[in-house]
Amino acid sequence: DFPSYESTDEIIEYIKNEMNERVEEIKIVEENGIKALLVGINTKLYDISPLILMGHIDTVKVNIELYDTNPFVLTEKDGKYFGLATIDMKSFTAIVLENLDKLKKIKVPLVFCLSTDEETLNHSMRAAILWLKKLKITPKFTIVGEPTNQNFSLYSKADYEYKVEFFGKSSHSSKPS
Repeated sequence: DFPSYESTDEIIEYIKNEMNERVEEIKIVEENGIKALLVGINTKLYDISPLILMGHIDTVKVNIELYDTNPFVLTEKDGKYFGLATIDMKSFTAIVLENLDKLKKIKVPLVFCLSTDEETLNHSMRAAILWLKKLKITPKFTIVGEPTNQNFSLYSKADYEYKVEFFGKSSHSSKPS
């Protein structure tokens, strides 16, 4: 039970400790004080072309009044489970942790990458990508452990940013002169 919308330091340490003796290498990278966790499950994190398992561990800030159940307690109701992030990437992280021994046997290099601020700025993922680039590590492909309409998806939502400059004088459209 980690309130990851406040700080992800505790959960990063927890995951690091859970994986520490069971994986090849763990690296925490940081940008502007925000951490990301990179884990070489069955390989060292250098000079490889891995399959990346990607997730995030932060959550949105909770407005408890919007929930029918306590969001901090996993609640089963009519065969369904309710709770903060039960279907989000946090369940993907739990699945990876639970299956580490099986994942270590896969012949393809596997790297587990966890960002800590996906719900806000995504600085941690930028730090992880820059670190991978610096070491000339190019993933074969990435599996993002977040469901899209509860289904597999071959593509992801994109983010584009444009800077637009307008020149001239400001005026109202009814009086452009």
